[in-house]
This record gives sequence, C-alpha cells and structure tokens, in this order.
Amino acid sequence: MPQIRTSRPDRANWRRYLVRFSKALAGFLGTWLLWYAAVTTKLGQAVDEFSMDSATHLKDDFRGFDESVLWLVSGWTIGVIGVFVAVVALWRRRWLLGVRAGLEIGLTIGSVQLLKHFIFYRPALSITYALKNSLPSGHTAAAAAVAVALVMVVNRSWRSTAALVGTLWVSLVGIATVVNGWHRLADVLAAIMIAGAWGMLLSPLEDTDANRRSNFDQKLQMVLGWVGWILALVGLLAMSYVLWEINSFLPLAGDKNLVHAIEYLAQGCNHARFVAQIGIAASVGGLTTLVLRAIDKLVR
Repeated sequence: MPQIRTSRPDRANWRRYLVRFSKALAGFLGTWLLWYAAVTTKLGQAVDEFSMDSATHLKDDFRGFDESVLWLVSGWTIGVIGVFVAVVALWRRRWLLGVRAGLEIGLTIGSVQLLKHFIFYRPALSITYALKNSLPSGHTAAAAAVAVALVMVVNRSWRSTAALVGTLWVSLVGIATVVNGWHRLADVLAAIMIAGAWGMLLSPLEDTDANRRSNFDQKLQMVLGWVGWILALVGLLAMSYVLWEINSFLPLAGDKNLVHAIEYLAQGCNHARFVAQIGIAASVGGLTTLVLRAIDKLVR
C-alpha cells in the first residue's frame, strides 16, 4: 500500500514569517526604547532639543518649500491618497489587500495619537520649558502610513519605485517638521517605526513565482538597501558625536538656565550644530528607506 505524505509548511515561508514578525516587534520595541532614551532622560532631552534648535537654522534655506510640504500633510491629502490606494487595490482585484492597507493607515495614525496623548509622557528635567509629550509625530506618521499603504497595494513590478517615492515624501515631511520646530528627531523616527511595524504585520506574503519582478525593480531594491544602510550609519555616527558633545557640555552649563544654554549653543556657528543637521537628515532618510524597503521585500 503506497504511503501517503502529509504536506509540510514551506520552511522558506516560515523564515519569512519569522523575519516579518521580528521586524514588526523591533519597530514597536524600538519606539518604546527611543521614547525612554530621548524623552525620559536628561541627556536624551538635551540631545533632541539641541538637534531641533540646530535644524531650525536651516529654515531660511528652504525658502518656504518646507511649509508647502507640511501644508500637503492634511486630512484631505491623506484622504485623497487613501482613495487612490483603494482604487489601485480594486483595479488589481485585490479588495482584501485594500482592506489591509486601510487598516495599516488607521492603526498607524490611531496608535500614534494613543501613544502621544495617553501612554507616553514628558517629564520636566529643566532641559526645555514645560511641554506636553510630542512623541511620536502625527504629521510624519500620516505621511509614512500612506507611503507604506501605497507600497503594499501597487503591482510588485512597481513596488521599489513606490518605495523610492515614499522615501522622498516621508523624509521631506519628517525633516520639515524638525526644521519648523514642530517636532524633534525622536518624534519623527518613532512615527516612521510605528508605520513600518503595522505595515510588516498587515502586508501579505504573496506567491513569489507569479508575476516576477522586473530587472529594473530588483536593481532599484538593491540600491535602496545600500542607500538606506549608508544613510542610517551616517546618521548614527553623527548623532553619536552630538551626544558626546552634549554630554560634555551639560556639566559645564550647570543645573540652571539649561533651556537658554542649549539654545545659545545651537545658535553658535559650531561644528556640533552642522553635524546635528547632517544627523537629522541622514537618520530620517535612512530609517525611511529601510522601512519601506522592508515592506517591499515581503514580495520577492
């Protein structure tokens, strides 16, 4: 009598599921760790505040472009992009994928507001004036949410292109919020991680044999990986240097008037301010690139 074999799960898919959920967990855990380090510690608040004060000196160089970018991040813009995402999903006859993308947008924006207003808090550590918690950034979260949704629903031959467009869009929004003094670097990075985490959980692992990627799309995905890691490394090194500078400065400034001391330090034409500006741009660009590329890689 012939022996009947039972089907076994594809080990490659198990590995992909493991990577998927690990990255999602890393996004949520990374958000909490970033809040703890940047908001609840004196050094973290000082580095974040100095970086934002340094970035505001670039506002005149943008010549109003930053304000135009932020103006686009409004309810009607998010709604229009959301409708476009739904149309793409329906046109591809992937209505369930459209539902997933809609959930990703809603859960990202909703969880960011929940964290910012009800879970995370900002202790008064004499670094800034008495302010409410602003982590994560709502504007950046909205921009990142629709970018992730777009990468989720487009045809796989266009996903790396969508990831590139989304990277430029989210990076501009995130940097603009810091340049305008609306948010600090940690607020922006946390919002991007949350959008990426929900995207990893809700993006389906699709059949990799049908409708294979174009050669251009595969090369673009590889380029995005290199660019993302290089920018992330530059951002990490730059912000590590800023942290070292601020850590050396705080004991000299004493416990009084730290608000004015940090503002005065950022106003000076010093190398720490320049490095902080580079660190903000590289960190935001690098993290956004890696997050959207991770969503893109769910379909090979």
